[in-house]
Amino acid sequence: MDRVIAFVKWPEPGKAKTRLIPALGANGASDLHRRMAERTLSSIRRGARMARCSSEIRSTGSDPERFRRWLGEDLSVRDQGGGDLGIRMELSLLDALEEGVKKVLIVGTDCPDMDPSFIPRVMRLLDDYPVVMGPASDGGYYCLGIDLGSTGKRACALFRGIPWSSERTGRATLSKARSLGLEVASLPILSDVDRPEDLAVWRRARRKISVVIPTLNEKGSVSRAIRSALGAMDVEVIVSDGGSTDGTVEAAELCGARVVRSSRGRAAQMNVGAEAASGDILLFLHGDSVLPWGYGGSVRKVLSDEKVSLGAFSLRIGLGGELKDPEFRSSMATISFWANVRSRWLSLPYGDQGFFLCRSVFFDLGGFPEMPLLEDVSLVRSASRVGKVTTLPAVVLTSARRWKRLGAARTSLRNFMIMLAWGMGISPSRLAAWYRAGSSIKGGS
Repeated sequence: MDRVIAFVKWPEPGKAKTRLIPALGANGASDLHRRMAERTLSSIRRGARMARCSSEIRSTGSDPERFRRWLGEDLSVRDQGGGDLGIRMELSLLDALEEGVKKVLIVGTDCPDMDPSFIPRVMRLLDDYPVVMGPASDGGYYCLGIDLGSTGKRACALFRGIPWSSERTGRATLSKARSLGLEVASLPILSDVDRPEDLAVWRRARRKISVVIPTLNEKGSVSRAIRSALGAMDVEVIVSDGGSTDGTVEAAELCGARVVRSSRGRAAQMNVGAEAASGDILLFLHGDSVLPWGYGGSVRKVLSDEKVSLGAFSLRIGLGGELKDPEFRSSMATISFWANVRSRWLSLPYGDQGFFLCRSVFFDLGGFPEMPLLEDVSLVRSASRVGKVTTLPAVVLTSARRWKRLGAARTSLRNFMIMLAWGMGISPSRLAAWYRAGSSIKGGS
């Protein structure tokens, strides 16, 4: 079985997070360390279940039994041992090798943006790379994944001769990997919380995100959408259902979403979901779409810029086995490319890209206008008048079912004609009738 190993220090005042003591005091610094460790272990528990791997704590500063009483009796806890950090990490690797573990992911507790979804992501990357590193903005790294099946004891050398707690830690580890002939896959750069100037990262990471999913007979896809949303920390998922009769509600509740009822219509459903939300960030996701791993930190970071009024993800069309035909796959890639060009250069994302914005901004704008079509474009235009509309490089995957049913060319032409007609002043109700007449697609999402 694969394993996640968390290195955790006992939260003793005066010895934990010492660089934060000038800002928080000894007790405040140790309390922050305690809360960050608890957050990390909560994330590891969820991520390990997603990846179907075991988890282990390597403790220091107190005996393992006290750690179990603190963080959970179900946890496997071992003392880190003596020596510098490299020696202690090498020991954890040797123990894993001896016990037949194939893949190991070593993490610390200093990076609050490391969501549960990082764990299955790293384990998948280790199918193709011997080493995976999550670089930290201070020059270190927040996680290191190793495929022990291909590297064996050779990987132990990654921890030798490294300048620990230095801005050179990450570079030195990469250099060591190259000298060992080990290719390294890199994760996004995230920020540790070690210094007073890093406290903003902790405050930002704790902002709650409410993911609102409008549905109408989405049983076949809503579970996947919900699971992707729950791959982040401090998230709630609200499914706003418009009267499904196919088991969508039951599937959503089984996955951990809260379901609210609404009159039919995407705008009305999203507004009802937003009213029920408790987060100060709202993210609107279609029921046939999947959020990117690590989306939580990206969303929070973008919205920490007060100049940004609304954000969206880049688009990629195609889920599962929808793109088996090479010609159709090429068409979807072309459509995705031009959708992203439109989104970035014209600041005009569409709703299938997953909108996110602060709750206060959403309600100041009046929410989604309850119109039968183009409610997403209308909201974007309103948001662009009060701030910047931005598109993240991270990709949201959405189903190709619309393009499959009508054909790529016909669907794209219809969408273009609808936007052109709206720009000429034709009412959304007339456009909606045109849309329905030319489409067999149904559903609130």
